[in-house]
Amino acid sequence: MSALWTIFIFVLILSFVTFIHEIGHFATAKWRGVKVLEFGMGFPPRIWGFRRGETEYSLNAIPFGGFTKMLGEEDPSEPRSLASKGVSTRILILSAGSLMMFLFPVILFTIVYMVPHDVVVGGEGIRIVQVVTDTPAHTARIEPDDEILSIIQRYLRGIAVDDETLALDLIHETGAGGGFIDTDHTLNHFRDELLVPDLVRYQSRDAWEAAGRPDMVTRAREKARRILAEHTPRPLPGDVVTQLDEIVRETTAIPA
Repeated sequence: MSALWTIFIFVLILSFVTFIHEIGHFATAKWRGVKVLEFGMGFPPRIWGFRRGETEYSLNAIPFGGFTKMLGEEDPSEPRSLASKGVSTRILILSAGSLMMFLFPVILFTIVYMVPHDVVVGGEGIRIVQVVTDTPAHTARIEPDDEILSIIQRYLRGIAVDDETLALDLIHETGAGGGFIDTDHTLNHFRDELLVPDLVRYQSRDAWEAAGRPDMVTRAREKARRILAEHTPRPLPGDVVTQLDEIVRETTAIPA
């Protein structure tokens, strides 16, 4: 069922893009006085159609394309034919589809950015202020800032550039056309330079399915169990322990 749904979405998007392209030819031809015989979506055989004015509008069975059929595309003797128009008009009409494909995203993005929407302002950037109950983060009892902060910190740290990481001697040794992926130097520095998140997995669908199709909730729970089982708290400095002990003694010495 998912494959059929994917095909349906593909055909729908292709048909929409084709419509935008063909409407460029159609509108320009009408504007420049060329008679349009038929404006069709898809290719014959025809499923449905109607006539309005001098133009036939049709919906056809093969959904991979569309067409704008104009009068006299190769016969200049026909009045109001495409071939009877000047060179500049013919170029404009024939290129209008591509021009429309260029203008449509500009118009679309302009409309989208004109619509009011919430934006992040100020210098704080992304900030998680609450973990909602019954969400994956709440269920797994993990700190939601952890992975986001690790990603931000990794990018802020940048890439180390020094004699060791540049490895000019390895570059000369490998030579033009050589590969660096399987060298010891790459393996030794790979984990330092590449951030590998715990919860977000960069893997193929086949690998994901082979692993049991784990979702974000499952991975979050596994991480929480791993932290509880393996985490060793960092010992407090001696002076801090002394201060805490003093506070406890003072508190217990106060009469009830």
